[in-house]
Amino acid sequence: MIVGIATAQNRISPVFDCAGHITIYRIENGIPQIKQECDIQTASYIAKVTALNKLCVDKIICGAISREFHSMLIAGGIEVTPWISGNVEDILRAVCDNTIADKRFLMPGCSRNRCRCRRQSLKHNKNTI
Repeated sequence: MIVGIATAQNRISPVFDCAGHITIYRIENGIPQIKQECDIQTASYIAKVTALNKLCVDKIICGAISREFHSMLIAGGIEVTPWISGNVEDILRAVCDNTIADKRFLMPGCSRNRCRCRRQSLKHNKNTI
């Protein structure tokens, strides 16, 4: 599986839409390995989705994300696990252990099914976590 994580100072970037850096990891046999570092700071949503598809990214793990960008990623065939926060190493370990749905990784103000970070909640895609 190839996973993209928007990072800022070794943590999950709080807002995926305006993230400037994505680290791409290949996870094989429960072991994550850095595949590539990508600068996406000036890219549009369409350009970001296209770049992620070219890198064969299967899944994005991110903090907050707009409905529009989330929908574009899904339409592009990329699974999205939103509203995640924490240290990148801990998140990667949780992905490998299949424990990413644990409450400790959710952004403050978020519950398993909804995020209370804004007025209109974006429900988690049940297939992603």
